[in-house]
Amino acid sequence: MEISFLLTDPFKCKDFLLYLFFIIIYFICDKTELLGLLHCNEVDQHRHDWLLKTLESYVPPAQLHLLSVTHLDGRSIGSMRPGAYDKVLVDAPCSNDRSWLYTPDTNQGKMWLKERTQLPLSHTHTHTHTHNLIWTLRRSALEAVRPGGVVVYSTCTMSRAKNQSVVEAMLASYQGVELLEMEQHLIDSLSDHFCFAHFHPSVGQLVIPQKGKTWGPMYVSRLRRIYKQFKNMVEW
Repeated sequence: MEISFLLTDPFKCKDFLLYLFFIIIYFICDKTELLGLLHCNEVDQHRHDWLLKTLESYVPPAQLHLLSVTHLDGRSIGSMRPGAYDKVLVDAPCSNDRSWLYTPDTNQGKMWLKERTQLPLSHTHTHTHTHNLIWTLRRSALEAVRPGGVVVYSTCTMSRAKNQSVVEAMLASYQGVELLEMEQHLIDSLSDHFCFAHFHPSVGQLVIPQKGKTWGPMYVSRLRRIYKQFKNMVEW
């Protein structure tokens, strides 16, 4: 059985090695009896070149044929390769919210963190461009997966406008998409290491950064494409 993966902009949050590790362990290793094909796309030329060197350094030569690296605009992959992938990970562009950890005033940092999670969608030129980019990347990812395929949307921000609001808008805009909840037993098993925020309703998981730990912020949500054609598409 062959499983195809697409990682878009894998160095946005510098988590590529972690993603690669889990994919190799769970989907490419022979003991799983699955053959995985991993396609990595990086739009920035410098990071693209760095990605190639990283793969050559960490991936065994015998598995390099299972990987491919491209330098494309992620917004066009869905139209270029519709339904070509089983799973797509979108590591979306986002702000460096982890900097709050280095705020001298701890209370000020916590207040900023709380305010950050409640930010509304901004209509400034810069923020509008970023949100349009995120929306287009997410739509491209949904077009790139086959019916039944899964898209994972990940950011390194605590902004609701770039996290939950994006997912809620996608669910409202496409009838052919459904939200996949993260299994509770998995969340429980990670709670000793990560601090999770609690959403009502839940449309993903957000890891809150803590001092002394290298994780966070990281938001993750999963969507499954149901239909061959998206129905009742609404522009965001």
